[in-house]
Amino acid sequence: MLSRYIKRIQGVMDLHQETRDVKELMIQWNSLRVTEAYRCVKFTDQRDEALARWREHDPHNDQDEHFVEHRMARAATALAEVIELQERSDASFFACGQTVEAVAAMSPKECKKSLSQVRGVCDGAIRQDMRYYTTLTSTYQHAVKELVEFIDERLDPETHG
Repeated sequence: MLSRYIKRIQGVMDLHQETRDVKELMIQWNSLRVTEAYRCVKFTDQRDEALARWREHDPHNDQDEHFVEHRMARAATALAEVIELQERSDASFFACGQTVEAVAAMSPKECKKSLSQVRGVCDGAIRQDMRYYTTLTSTYQHAVKELVEFIDERLDPETHG
């Protein structure tokens, strides 16, 4: 009887520790998500500022306009991929958070199973999705950098030539 009680307490303590571990993984995941989102906003601001400067100095020759449009298309494609992954990540993160909040009302067996599933999603998101997210954001950064550098060179050739 006493050993069954001790096992039960140990099981509850293990679930409590597993819940804390999963919450820590979610904090790490969220930190990565926020970092990449801020990077994306920074690059979008750079793009918008460069385009505003470009439009202030209209008109431009056809070749330069074509180059800017081409770079804008590359940046837009990269940004669309970033946003798509960001939306999927947000949905997964929200679902995991709801599951973690619901474990208190679950049986120990359901709790263990749910936490294991959330841990798997978090691990996968941190190892794979966030790497891909970082790669996509870096692709966006590169496209914006090319655009900004081209605009800077065209608008101020003496300083950037």
